[in-house]
Amino acid sequence: MNLVLTILGILLILFTTFDVLKTTISFSGGGPMSRTISAWVWWVHVTISRRFQLCSLRRMVGCACLLASVGLWVLLLYAGYALIFSAWDGAVVDSTTKEPAALIARIYYTGFTLFTLGVGDYVPGGPLWMIVTAVASFHGLFLITLSITYLISVVSAVVDQHALGGMIRGFGETSSDILHAAWNGKDFRDLEPFLATVSERLETHSQRHLAYPIIHNFPSHDPREALPVRLLALHEATWLASRGSEEQSRLNQLSVRAVLNTFEAFLDKVDRFDEESDKAEVGEVGRGARSLPIKPELVIGDPAFEQQREILLRMAGESNWLLQPLVLKDGDC
Repeated sequence: MNLVLTILGILLILFTTFDVLKTTISFSGGGPMSRTISAWVWWVHVTISRRFQLCSLRRMVGCACLLASVGLWVLLLYAGYALIFSAWDGAVVDSTTKEPAALIARIYYTGFTLFTLGVGDYVPGGPLWMIVTAVASFHGLFLITLSITYLISVVSAVVDQHALGGMIRGFGETSSDILHAAWNGKDFRDLEPFLATVSERLETHSQRHLAYPIIHNFPSHDPREALPVRLLALHEATWLASRGSEEQSRLNQLSVRAVLNTFEAFLDKVDRFDEESDKAEVGEVGRGARSLPIKPELVIGDPAFEQQREILLRMAGESNWLLQPLVLKDGDC
């Protein structure tokens, strides 16, 4: 029985360590446990918020996913070492009487060892347990430090995500707004400097999304700055200005290629949707910009455009925001 508890404790520790390292420093997405707990928390929050129209709860889903992951890491690491220290009678002893500690005392000893509190009323029961205690203390400090660093990195990535949405909104809230703002009377070339800036920012966001996929669980508090909604509008405007307008009015193809490639790379990273995923309700392509020299039929039906637009519609639908109209009534989520 002692050996079984020890092996179980070691497995818990190894699995937790792998999940923490995979999530925090692999830059290739969350670990299996983190992804599972985030998906479960996301589903519970979205289900409850939609059923009871609890917008404030919906907007806390990202924090809940993040704290649930970190809390589970700490809990499993604690449980793993507690099993090891509890498996053997002589592992932890009273510092005064040298008698083996009770179960609750061993759990207490595990806690102050992992969190390096340095309390001395219980001590290791021998040289081997001194080494295990030192390893546990270093392990706890290392993983908790990684977890805190991860929290800070995710918060920074979320701030940049919302800032990117706000920046795109500044140029126009809908695709027609963007096209009207870019039209200078003869072409859409005024959009090119803005697209260059967005392309660079979106590439940075794309890499952060790959490293910290949990950031998609943090919706903007202002639906008009929700990044999926803003990208949907910009994506449509970019395609219309570069592929769906009269030849002499189009953007320079070399300059626009970068942003279209960035869109493609970003959407490849975030595409996790199935046929049953909700889609945002939007108007037809080019709506509101018919007075400009655009030809929506040139892009409608294009496989690349339709595939990317489909992903963006499902991203916006997941965010539970509507593109048109961008005005929420009281109580709407």
